[in-house]
Formats: sequence, structure tokens, C-alpha cells
Amino acid sequence: MSADTHWRDGTVNLTTLVQQESVDAHAILDDPLPAFIEKYVRYINVYSSLESAIFDCPYHQKVLLMKKELDAVVGRILEIVARMKELAHTAVFDLSAVMEEMNVIPSELSIPVPRFALDFLDGLPERTALIDSLIKKYEVQSVNGELFDQHIAVTSKPAALDLASAIRIIQVNERGRQGRLRARMLAELRTRELAFIPLDADTAAVRIQSTVRRFLARKAFQARVVEDSELFEMAPPEHEDEDPRTHAKEIDAARKVIQLENKKAYEAALESIKQNLLEVEGPDIRADLMMRHRQALLDYRDANDGKLPKEPLNIFEEPKLEGDGDDDGKKGKKGKKGKKGKKGKKGKKAGKKKGGKKGKGKSKTEEEDEGPKPEPQSQFLHPMVDTIVEYFDKWQDHDDTKLARQPYDVEYVKDLKRPEVTDIVHQGVVEVLQAELDNLNSASASKGGKGKKGKKGKKGKKGKKGKKGKKGKKGKTVAEVDPAEAKRISEQNLAELVSETIVRAPTPARLTDFIGDYPFLNPPPTPGEPPIPSYADIRDIIARDVLLPLAVPEASEIVSAPKSLLLFGAPKCGKTLLARAIATEMGAMWIDLSPATIEGRFQGKSQTTQLVQMAFQVAKALHPAVIYIDEVEKVMAGKAKGKKGSTESEESSRILKDLQTQLKSVKPADRVLVIGCTSNPAAAEKTLASFFDIAQFIPAPDSATRNKLLAELSRKHGGPWLLGECGPKFDLTIINKATAGWTVGMLEHLVTTVLPPSRVRALETRPLASEEFIGEISKCVPHHAVEEQCMAFNKKANPMPDPNAPVDEGKKGKKGKKGKKGKKKGKK
Repeated sequence: MSADTHWRDGTVNLTTLVQQESVDAHAILDDPLPAFIEKYVRYINVYSSLESAIFDCPYHQKVLLMKKELDAVVGRILEIVARMKELAHTAVFDLSAVMEEMNVIPSELSIPVPRFALDFLDGLPERTALIDSLIKKYEVQSVNGELFDQHIAVTSKPAALDLASAIRIIQVNERGRQGRLRARMLAELRTRELAFIPLDADTAAVRIQSTVRRFLARKAFQARVVEDSELFEMAPPEHEDEDPRTHAKEIDAARKVIQLENKKAYEAALESIKQNLLEVEGPDIRADLMMRHRQALLDYRDANDGKLPKEPLNIFEEPKLEGDGDDDGKKGKKGKKGKKGKKGKKGKKAGKKKGGKKGKGKSKTEEEDEGPKPEPQSQFLHPMVDTIVEYFDKWQDHDDTKLARQPYDVEYVKDLKRPEVTDIVHQGVVEVLQAELDNLNSASASKGGKGKKGKKGKKGKKGKKGKKGKKGKKGKTVAEVDPAEAKRISEQNLAELVSETIVRAPTPARLTDFIGDYPFLNPPPTPGEPPIPSYADIRDIIARDVLLPLAVPEASEIVSAPKSLLLFGAPKCGKTLLARAIATEMGAMWIDLSPATIEGRFQGKSQTTQLVQMAFQVAKALHPAVIYIDEVEKVMAGKAKGKKGSTESEESSRILKDLQTQLKSVKPADRVLVIGCTSNPAAAEKTLASFFDIAQFIPAPDSATRNKLLAELSRKHGGPWLLGECGPKFDLTIINKATAGWTVGMLEHLVTTVLPPSRVRALETRPLASEEFIGEISKCVPHHAVEEQCMAFNKKANPMPDPNAPVDEGKKGKKGKKGKKGKKKGKK
């Protein structure tokens, strides 16, 4: 489908949704969750269409309106998700009823990664080039596995070798060289033996003829196949022998080049068309504005007994012809309004008293307020309506042949720039009129005599209030820093962080690399316990709750966006992979404040405080950024260890307060995310639960995910897909059941051990058997204890309401008691 088709489908579906929202605005539902889930699914379909349209559209003028529409849709999705979490008390939603009603499969409801986020990042290539140059300068590299939680910092300088290791390396290379020479010599001998076989002339001629005829016959047959396939429209696609993923990347790269060229042409056209409007339409606009201003001044003079204003009037507002001398009748009306205002204050006091009485008593009024109420109107409804109207007015029936000559519509650009041109011309008109009014007022003042001058003096004294401007000087302590100076400081801090290996370039990853399937056969969640998310659910949660708010910070200012994310689960379950995927998808800088990175380098409280301040300053200045903390429980629970005399996490424990302070200063526009990973959340349960906005549990993969992982890992190592491609002695079901409770890293270790390169080469002659896996499976022990510990923390971090708790008065009483306890703790 083309970009215009995606845009049309998305806008039409959005129009239907907006109309439905206006119809249901005053509806009162006893259980609104199913209605919100249905809205959520439909908005996700609209989002998918608009996201695809932005990604494929080559014209930047269209993309800007698509982006405006998509921002409003994303904001509405975040509103709906926030309400669904309040109603369901979890971030894992049951969409089975909607899937059955809409006849869709789970993969169609997955949330696409916001690919448009990277296209609207200003200065991303320059920032990436700067970081790469600093990394090369300080010889810092980062090695990460694709599916493991590995994070190893190395330098390009080789480590020193002992004598035995050096001799062994030389011997291995020498034996390899001799083997290659021997093979080459044997090949030459064989060629010579074949070359000297004597042939008579007839035999040689027959061999030459048969070879040529076979070649010609093959060429003629291939030509006939091509003709027939073109006749029946069955021609094979181009790049048939090429990897489809490589071909797709080439197409995307070519599209990006076209989009970038069209964007530059559109931005250049904005300036050139503005100048053209100033030259062509500017004089007419100036004459019209001057005439309107002079007429407004005449009306003001007539209404105020010949007096002129001190400055030009605002002709874009309704004229106020009332002078300073109003009649008594008007004053009387104003006085009455003032008295009404006082009565309003009394009304407020009475309301407060009534409210106080309500707070003390528990009865009829509370029961009346507890009933279901209509949902509030969305704050993104008007932006969605505006973009829909603009689409149908301008782009629905637009003739795109105009865009073939130039990648923008000139008339639409003129409509966009006319208000700006009017403002520029209006400023010049105001300056001219201000000079004329000053001359006229000074002339009338000089005729008026000394009395009027005295009055001017008094007014001048009132002008001393302008000293309030000095308060603005106090505001400068917050820092009105020169942008060039701020950029220089950020680059200096960045260079220092790179030199200390705090800023690194992790191996790129995608959210789709977190392989997982939907849990079709999993049992329903236990009442009162948070549902265990599947790997597909985790992908959707990361895309919906983390990437979308970061991609649209404007919506995040209205709907609160997460500043911190905790990933916890057993070792090697894919936590670091998810962190790297988030950084890659949002084009974020990677700042590593893990204990293993900072311990032993920064001594004293002042140095660690300076480190955290520097990291957040660089992250905000060169956003987006991910501040990654592995083994985050050492940071959160370091003080308790320090009391026992251990200095292992001394530096990491010092940064906790600084992290809390700096995290409070982060705003949605900063686009900074703190990601913590841990396999031992029990070490600091309370601090972890309070510090992180989102606590995401990564469980061991379920049965469907293990099947998919084993197949993908086997393909990655050159083996079969393990799904119907192995011999009769292989049963994937046995392997799947035997690896229950295993993490991703354990499964990869299993496949790597069973399928080394030598075994992969022998698969044709000796098919794979299940027994080869059983021996290795018996050697590995799943992390059941760690899994149970993480599940226990998940219940505390993401609590669910008790289904057996009383619904009516019991909950209110408990909430009241908790409030009192909280007050007592606060006093202590």
C-alpha cells in the first residue's frame, strides 16, 4: 500500500472514532473497561496506518500534517492506556474478547515501533559523529551479545602475552600456512596430470561441440522461460538471490535519501516563498494595515475627546471605544458586579463549610457521589479534529502530479507563510505609527503648558515600577546560558565521560530481536496476583509505555511519561537486550552508571556527585539518552552493605541520592530514561519499587516462545530450523518440555554446544537426534529460586486488588487507616 492509502485509511478510521467519542461523551457505564479496550484496539489500528504513512511518504509537506495527526492519536492512546491501567490494575490487558469480535490475530494488535522518532531528531547525525570520534580517540569499544546480558568494556590495545602463549600462536599459524601450501601444491599436480592426458582430434572435437551445444541449449531454454513468465506475469522478482532483509534495507536507505532531499527543498522553499511574499504582497498588506490602524486611531480620538493613545492600538482585537471618563451608570453596573463578586466569596466559604461536614460524616452524600460518572473529554480531541479537517480540505483530492515537478505545493506554502509575513509587515507599521504618535503627543504636551508637564512627572514616578525588572536579574541565577557556551560545556563533559568509558556505543539491537510468541495455551492469571507477561506482551509494553511517550514528548507533558524503567528477572533473560533495543529505537546516547563501571574510579562523595550531575547534564543537552544501571540493587542497597564494613559497592551506594535529585529535574521534553536491571530485587525491594516508575518482570520463556527461540537460535548458528526440517529421531516437543524454566541465555548455550560448526557440516549425512540435546540438558540447572524471588517482588511492585476483600465500607476504612499511618511516619 502507498503512503497516501495508509493516510486515507487512518484518517477515515480516525474520523469514525472521533464521531463515536462525541456520541459516547455523556454515556455512563458500570464497567467501562471493555469499552476502553475496544477504543484502544481501534486507535492502535489508526496509529499503525499513520506510522506506515509517515515512514513511506517522500513529501515533507504531507509528513508534517501526518505527524501532527499522529501526535494527537498517540496522546489519546496514552490517555486510554492510563485509564485502562486504573481499571485493570495491570499493564497486561486481556484482548481475547476484542480479537474474537473483530476477527483478528494477536500479531495484528501489536504496537509498531515509532520509526518516525528518528526522523524528527534534530542534530542526530552530528551527535553520533561526535560520539564516534571521541570513542575512536579514547579507544573505547563495547561488546554486547545479541541475546545475552553481556556488557564488557574492552580497549583496542592488545593484552600482553606470555612466552608460552606467543609460541603457541606462532605454531598454529605456521602449521596452517604449511597446510595451505601443501594443498595448493597437490592441486597443481592434479591439474598437470589431467592436462597431459593425450586425446585424438576427433575426441577433442566431439567434447568441444557437446560443451558448446549444452551451453547454447541452456541459454535458449532460460530465454524461453523468461519470455513465458513475462507473458503470464510470473516473472521472478529482482534480487532473487539476495537476502530479502538486505534488499529491504537498501530500499529503506534509498527512501531516506529521497525524503531528506525533499525535506531540504521544502525548508529552502519556506524561506524563498516568504521573501517572495514580502516583495509581491508586502506593499498591499502594509497599505491595508496602515489604513486599519489610522481608522482605529480616528475612532479612539472621537471616543476620547480628541485624545490620542500613547501607542498603536491592537487592530486584531475588537475595538474598545470606552474612554477613561465613563458615565455613572456604567460605574454603577461595575460596582454591582463587584458586590456580586463578594457574594461569590461568601458562597465559597459556605461551600467549604458544607464540604467540611461531608468529610466528617459518612452517609447519603458519599453514597450519591460513589456512583459511576461519565468519562472526561479527551484533551487531544480538538487537535485530532483540526488535522482531520485539514486533510479533507487540502489533501484528500489533491493532484499529486504537481508534486512530481517540485516536492511541495506552492499555494499551501503561501497560505502557511502569509501570517508570518503579515506579522513582519505589521511590526514595521507599528514602528512607524509609534514614531508619529510620539511626535503628536509631544507636540500637544508642549502646547498644554506646565500643568500638563507636572502631570507627566507624576506619571513618570509611577514609571519607577519598572524597577521590578531587577527581579529578572535574580532569575538569571537559574541560568540564562548562551547556547554556544552550553554546547561547549556539554561537549567537554561528553569527552570526559567517554574517556572514563561511561558513554559507550553499544551493539545496536531492535525490539523485534526480543523473540517471543503469544501465549495461546497459557492458563488464566490467578485472581489477586499480577499476570505473568509473555515475551510478546513485554514487547508491546515497552513500545506502548516507554517508546511512544519518548517519541512524542508533547503528549507526555499532558499524560505523564515514565522517567525510569526497572527490568528484573533471572540471569540472561534478555534485560540488557531490551535496554539496548530501547536506546537503538529512540536513537539514544548510552550512558553507563553500572557499579562495575564506576567502582574504583571515583573516590569521595564530591566526585560521585559530580559524575551524576555531569551524566544528566550531557543526557539533557544531547537527548535522547538512556542512563543504564546494571546490578541496580547494589546502588539501591549499597548503604546497608557499607554498614557491615564492605567497600565493594561504596561508590555505587553514594550515587543514590544524587540519582533521586537529578531524576526529579527531568522533564518530558528532556527525553531522558533511566533503565535499571537486576536479578536480585529482594536486596532493595522498597527502594526499587519507589524509585522506578515502571517495574517490568521478564519471566522465563513459555512453551510457544521456547519453540520460536530454539528455531531462531538454530538458524542463527547455521543449523536447521528445528521445525520439521530434522530427521525422524528428533522430537522438538521433548526438547521443549525438558527446557521448561530455562532463560534465553541457557537456550543459546544449549544450541551453541550441540551445533558447533563441525556438527552443522555433518547434518546432511547424519541428521540431528533428540539424544544429542538430552545430555547437555541434564548438565544445566534452571534458576527456579531466582524466578520465584522475582515473582514475589513483582507482586509487591505491581500489586493487584484482593478479590476477597469487601467492596463497600471495608475499603474506605482501610484507606483511612493507611492515611493515618502515613501521617505518623511522616511525623517521625
